[in-house]
Amino acid sequence: MSSSRTASSVATGRRLLLSASLAFPLAACGGSPQILTPTPQPVVTQTQPPSVTSTTTLGWIVSIQTTAVSGPAFCIVTPSVGNAGQEDYEVVRHGDTVSFVPQDPYDWDSFTATISGSTFTATNGPLDSGPMCTHYRQSSTLTGAFSADNNSFTAVETWRFTLDSGDVKTVTFSWSGTRR
Repeated sequence: MSSSRTASSVATGRRLLLSASLAFPLAACGGSPQILTPTPQPVVTQTQPPSVTSTTTLGWIVSIQTTAVSGPAFCIVTPSVGNAGQEDYEVVRHGDTVSFVPQDPYDWDSFTATISGSTFTATNGPLDSGPMCTHYRQSSTLTGAFSADNNSFTAVETWRFTLDSGDVKTVTFSWSGTRR
């Protein structure tokens, strides 16, 4: 999650794209219904000379689907199981890290993961919700692996909302990324 965004914008913004109808009511948190649609992005591939240890590749298409939701309902809207969407990502590998950077950094999460072999793990947060209808702390993780040819990857993203009461809500997503 970007430090310039509140946890609520991540909770309500990015996953709004995952709805088949693309409209979630936000009235419970003081907002109005929104319809968000992804903007097509040009596909660009940058290559680095073999001696450079950093590789940047634009043009990864990442499909993300909600696979589980558990915990108490509260005033933020989270996607339902089965909601799905896609976003173009830039994948940047440098040494023992790999970053997943969306073309739309406001509605989709960025992650910088530690990579070992083909597997990677990233953690964002926890961040405080700020002035919302209720206070909570949000964190997220992304764990996955690249294919042997580095042209695809699969991952699991988990959001964790910890309310001041101690109750926890989790939302789990499957990621499937392929190089264009």
